[in-house]
Amino acid sequence: MEDLRLKEKTNDELRDRIISLNKKQLTYIKESSFLTIFNYLLTAKERLDKSSKLDNIRSSEELKLIDNYLHQIVDLTSEIVELGIEEISEEKIEQLHEIRENIYDLSSIVEGYNREANYMGMVIDHHTIKKLAEKDYKDVHFSKTSVLELIDYIKMKLDDAKDDYFKYTQIISQVISTLPMRLVKENYYNVVKNSIFRNFRRSTRFEVEKKIRDYKRIFDSSIFDGYGTKFDYYFREIQGIRNMELGHKDQDDLRKLLDKSISLSNELQFLYNLLIELGLSVNMIIVIVLIGEDLNSADIEELYGDWSQLIDNNSEIDGFKEKVKEKIESIEMKMYKDLEIFYSLNREVLERQDFNYGEINEELERTKRILTYYNDTDFIGEEILSLDNENMVTPNFLEQACESLIKYINRSLSGMSNLERKIRMRNLLASIELPFGGIGEFFDYIEYSLDVKVSSKENINFIIAYIYYILDDTQN
Repeated sequence: MEDLRLKEKTNDELRDRIISLNKKQLTYIKESSFLTIFNYLLTAKERLDKSSKLDNIRSSEELKLIDNYLHQIVDLTSEIVELGIEEISEEKIEQLHEIRENIYDLSSIVEGYNREANYMGMVIDHHTIKKLAEKDYKDVHFSKTSVLELIDYIKMKLDDAKDDYFKYTQIISQVISTLPMRLVKENYYNVVKNSIFRNFRRSTRFEVEKKIRDYKRIFDSSIFDGYGTKFDYYFREIQGIRNMELGHKDQDDLRKLLDKSISLSNELQFLYNLLIELGLSVNMIIVIVLIGEDLNSADIEELYGDWSQLIDNNSEIDGFKEKVKEKIESIEMKMYKDLEIFYSLNREVLERQDFNYGEINEELERTKRILTYYNDTDFIGEEILSLDNENMVTPNFLEQACESLIKYINRSLSGMSNLERKIRMRNLLASIELPFGGIGEFFDYIEYSLDVKVSSKENINFIIAYIYYILDDTQN
């Protein structure tokens, strides 16, 4: 990084340099946003036009609506490039936010169906495993030593992964997702609550609200707003599996049903990705509108010309997308380099008691709002996106967040069978980062879950073998 000689700069010089760098960053963000739109819309259009994975809903009103949104976004992008940002009416900008909300609602419903299809797969797996365990492990001896040896093996795997946080947490999650759920509700809620307090005590309200919403969806998406109101085909298919008496099915029938649930999940994931690509394109247009400047880049305008032809004639897009990706990476490198300088300048002005931060605060706040959409790679709802990402949580806020989650879980559990409750409770627990008060508590949980007093020896032997298998697979 260049020698900035910051101590020698006057307050006015620092202010002007910060404003100049901020303006430069916004130009980079604007250019990157245009390029991102090009790639996302090409991919979305190809999905919509060519994929057989949408054949089951090809004639649905929802898919026609998605196609309409795609064309509106494409047309608006072209207008911004060709006519300039000032020529875009306030009405179209308002419509843009409405389109974003509608795409988010559709993506939320599709995500809910996908989660429920996956749950049906877990229920089918449970019945399949029970039959396999009874058949293959009927004559296999069970010993408590096998459980203790498994715990030692898991300890070894965790020790090997102690320098790789992702792998470490993945091992714990995989083990939990395989074990039968044996915690009573009160103990389960204590584990969930204590984990949330530990994991988020230094987080912002934005981060906690987002995570609690995720946990609710993970536990049960079927009571979220909108579930069952769109994409009737997927709702009917999932409910059809849900209403079956799976305990009486043989292994062949269960295999066919599992294949069906996997196929549904694949279609839903494909549709979800399409909606997210459209949603993120809208985010980038909002970014460009908030910046309020025209493109003004010969290189990107040339790419726009190529993009306009590709979006119209469904040509091969991979080469173009790769070229755009390289351009985005080049811009991001410049952004990162200038950000280092920006942070150094910002640290310097914060150390100066006589610096008037109000002179730059308004412009930096505007940039912060722009970055809210630019960095929204998960495409989250406006009500959470609008939360202040600098407001830290308090113990009282975390308490309320936990109570909200627990009430949601209780409401969901009231209409479920015992088996479905256990599967959903287990799945949420496996989704929480490092649940339990410590690693010793985790090992106690394994030992209790694999106690022959609460599970059949056949089932325990099967689970032990399966955990060895998945941990070996993780290692590879």
